[in-house]
Amino acid sequence: MGLSLGGLARSSGGSFILQALGSKVTVANAAHIAELNRTDLDEFAEAMRRKNVDPTDLLQWCFKGPDGLEELVHRLQQSKPNMNP
Repeated sequence: MGLSLGGLARSSGGSFILQALGSKVTVANAAHIAELNRTDLDEFAEAMRRKNVDPTDLLQWCFKGPDGLEELVHRLQQSKPNMNP
């Protein structure tokens, strides 16, 4: 699967995450950042439950981000050798 991030780079907020990938989000810290994201999602889901809203469908979609972060950073590093290890 090819990785095309051109559209994301032009979207609102997209430039921040693209700049962070490889500089602030690195191979060394991607797992930790993904775990922090999962914790935030779990806390949000608990707040939804307290309001009697089922977060199941939302969580299935949301967890794809942190679940794929490490692989994305690895793939970006392979495609751009000048990225921080």
